[in-house]
Amino acid sequence: MAARSSCFSRSGRLALALYDQTQDSNIHLYNLERGDFEPFANDPSNDFQPLWSPDGEEIVFTSARSGKFALWIKSVNRGGDAVLLWESDRIIWPLSWSPDGNRIALGLDHTETGEDIWTYFLDGDSVTATLAESYDEWSPAFSPDGRWFAYSSNESGQDEVFVMPLTGDGRTCKISRSGGREVFWTDDGLFYRGSSEGVASDRSGGQLTTAMFADVRDGDPCNAEPVALFDGLEPQHWVVSPDGEFFVGLQPREAPRLDLVQNFFGLLNERVPN
Repeated sequence: MAARSSCFSRSGRLALALYDQTQDSNIHLYNLERGDFEPFANDPSNDFQPLWSPDGEEIVFTSARSGKFALWIKSVNRGGDAVLLWESDRIIWPLSWSPDGNRIALGLDHTETGEDIWTYFLDGDSVTATLAESYDEWSPAFSPDGRWFAYSSNESGQDEVFVMPLTGDGRTCKISRSGGREVFWTDDGLFYRGSSEGVASDRSGGQLTTAMFADVRDGDPCNAEPVALFDGLEPQHWVVSPDGEFFVGLQPREAPRLDLVQNFFGLLNERVPN
């Protein structure tokens, strides 16, 4: 099994999409204290990209079990079946849940505008485009106080991290200094995958390997000065706890390979003669 997407709850559990050798994906929960897994969503049509609700009671995820890529939701503690929220003709990725529980920021691949950010409103069961320009927008993250919205965009020619206001006051500003992607907004501030060496990233963020942190708790994120924490991040294979206390890195592994060796003893005699 290999994990490719994951998210934390404040209860110390990790939701992971685990892929087997045939690339089928199912969602499991991992308890950090006990160190054990339990199945959560297991459908032959693939379930992936789990996202915890702010209260830790539900998980929303993407699945093709209805015949289309769709947003599904399932209770963590009460059991029961997953419930369909919204279907799409394109791949959708639930990436951030607003602290009031009413909005889910989605990543959506569009043939004309590339990677876009849409918002699903649970109270009205509706979806609207939030950022859908001709360049790419990705990695949406709601601030814990609900006032700000962070995202990455390549509008400048490389991936950078931006913050925009949600309450009508404040201004949109660029947080990163030399590239940024995969944003996590925690109690302490913004974490993202960036570069501490001033190396510009390509569209896929190939040069971004450093865990960066920007303290945005003073009320104006535009004043933040990002600092480098450590190097060696794997793209899309890491996650930060909601309190910002620790990271979890997912180590990608190649599928096991079976080699058939014929005339084994003849080869052995050639290499190790009696």
